[in-house]
Amino acid sequence: MGLTYIDAEVANFSSQAERIRFLVDSGANYSLLPQEVWQRLGLQPIRRISAVLADGSVLERDVSECRIRLEGIAGTTPV
Repeated sequence: MGLTYIDAEVANFSSQAERIRFLVDSGANYSLLPQEVWQRLGLQPIRRISAVLADGSVLERDVSECRIRLEGIAGTTPV
């Protein structure tokens, strides 16, 4: 079993965009962005979530929304 990556463009709703490489996780509920990208795009938190990791530890993270384009398909996603 190998790791799969995909390049995508993420953007705020004012069209400021960045290309980044995502690690594909078919079981993920959220797309994760590095905090530096989140900040450069000027994303603002709209809610906060708690996530339980495989080792049982709990992380709390802010969630925003952004536009994403990959393989020619565009949409929005929580990040």
